[in-house]
Amino acid sequence: MKKFLISREEFVKCIDRLREATDLVDKINNIMRESRDNIENDFMNATSLQITHEQTVVNLLEKLTHDDEIYSDISYFIYELDYGRKYEPGMIKDNDGNELDFSTAGSLYDYLFKKYVELSTDDCKIVEKKILPEYYEAVCDDKKLFEIRKDEDNVQVGDILTLKEWGSDRYTGRQISKKVTYVLRNVPNYGLKDGYCLIGWAE
Repeated sequence: MKKFLISREEFVKCIDRLREATDLVDKINNIMRESRDNIENDFMNATSLQITHEQTVVNLLEKLTHDDEIYSDISYFIYELDYGRKYEPGMIKDNDGNELDFSTAGSLYDYLFKKYVELSTDDCKIVEKKILPEYYEAVCDDKKLFEIRKDEDNVQVGDILTLKEWGSDRYTGRQISKKVTYVLRNVPNYGLKDGYCLIGWAE
């Protein structure tokens, strides 16, 4: 399974910077429209400085999050919902009628990540587990390629293990998914206690 190529923190930061730049451009445009001296030169307003780099960044975000379909959720969030500021509860639903939260960049990222994992798993099971920050970093760096867990989810080769970082008694918002390539259980003679299993994946 390919990695989701941008973290939640990076995605939110990028969207926030785009929103701040757009808001600044709007303020500059308003000032220029109110200035008689600049009325004739309005075609050179700040929008021309913003459009090109904004679209480039949006296209890049769509590629990194595999949101490059005809109707992009990221473009909808930015251009139709004005970075979530026009979002109202209940206005967006999936094919099953479940409400989707597009109120913030963080909630958009969570939706995109979940959709990507589901599309990548076919009939595989998705198992979610908490993981402490120090172990999460080791997994992200491919230094840790396994987890030892209670054998309570019947994890099988081909399933997806989603590790959600947990620190200071809350989820941090960071998560990573791995396709299980190896499961070891029922070997207490080799030090693995009954009721526990080792879950492994490739880099």
